[in-house]
Amino acid sequence: MGEENNQNNHGTHCADDFAQFFADKVDSVRQSISTTPKQDIPTTASHSMDAWGPVTASEVEKMIGDAPNKTCNMDPAPTWLIKEFRRVLSPYSSMFHSSLGVFQ
Repeated sequence: MGEENNQNNHGTHCADDFAQFFADKVDSVRQSISTTPKQDIPTTASHSMDAWGPVTASEVEKMIGDAPNKTCNMDPAPTWLIKEFRRVLSPYSSMFHSSLGVFQ
């Protein structure tokens, strides 16, 4: 039992070390850019999504099919796999609508 307790303490210690490292890193980055002059940005884009419209399963299927074949290591599933199963996935667009609570 003593070993399990030590492992738990070690895990907490590592999390605390990581949190401190992260806080120090953020402080370091902020300090390094503090003397950088602010950029003059004459205009900024502002977009809002204040209206939703329903999409059909066939529209979702088309959008998936038209998506570029790009994948990175952080993607939970590669694009080619999503495209291959788009006919299975596209009907779930109605579930997305229901989760927004706007198309009932």
